[in-house]
Amino acid sequence: MSKKNIMVTVTVVSLAAAIYFGITVSRAMYELPTEQISHDYLVQHALELVNKDRKDNGLGSLALSANKAAQTHAEEILMTRTVSHWLTNGEKPYMTYARYGGAGGIGQNVAFRGITDIEQCKQSKCEIIDPIKKLEEIEYAMMFDDEYYEWGNKGNILDPNHTHVSFGIAYDEYSFVLVQNFEYNYINLTEPIGHDPNRIKIIGTLSEGRLYNISVYYDPFPTTGSYEAHKNEKTYGFGRQIAVVEPPLPPNSYYEKPRDYELIIAKNMVQDQSEIDVEFDMTGIAVEPGIYTLTVWLQINHDYVPATVYQIFIEPNIKDSI
Repeated sequence: MSKKNIMVTVTVVSLAAAIYFGITVSRAMYELPTEQISHDYLVQHALELVNKDRKDNGLGSLALSANKAAQTHAEEILMTRTVSHWLTNGEKPYMTYARYGGAGGIGQNVAFRGITDIEQCKQSKCEIIDPIKKLEEIEYAMMFDDEYYEWGNKGNILDPNHTHVSFGIAYDEYSFVLVQNFEYNYINLTEPIGHDPNRIKIIGTLSEGRLYNISVYYDPFPTTGSYEAHKNEKTYGFGRQIAVVEPPLPPNSYYEKPRDYELIIAKNMVQDQSEIDVEFDMTGIAVEPGIYTLTVWLQINHDYVPATVYQIFIEPNIKDSI
């Protein structure tokens, strides 16, 4: 029988309403004029807020990731003044994250506070924002006023399996944008996965969990048309699932053929304590031009965690990857 296949649509939502609730903060922070507040200072404060919420709920702290995808995303939202999980080039969050060298799975929160039409500030007086206050408003709203978004933001903040987080912070006098990219980093690869879709090798060490299976998802190449079609959606997910990789079976055993995707029997797929060694062939699978995302699913306690977002790019007569 086929193992159960897990497909997770990451709940990642955007906050639009500007609601402020009283929050206990260090008064010293408000004594800093806005122009003296560094970006690094805001990032560290954002990390402190997230980790305080996690600690208050019995969870461990997240490490700060250096991945720049969240910052790129925040700067673009400030420029377009359109809250979206898609970049204007059509990339989904995990695509941008991978382009900046990210290897683990991610979930994203996005929020905007302020004036969407800056022209109105030229004709009437608009309130100049306090970036620290806006940062704290957003974190509080994600934790305690998130019902409209089915508590998706809170779920990302309090996901017990997240290990790292990166922040994108961008603002001007009248608007503030926060992007949080939460990461699952559990695999330390001992060698690169490689560029050839006909011989995929995943060799490394797991910090936690057991290897469950590997899923392959397909997306067409992102375009500005993709952005226009999806920019207002509150959630995103992986592309169309086209294959699942399973370990070889003993003689006289077989898997039930799935209906909606191809089954790839790995040449090798073993875990020896924390060491994993996987090799499989995507011949006949990665044929259509586009992006193929390889997601290694781990079982951690009772959860299934996407531990990689490795991508292979297929173009006519061109094969490349990041």
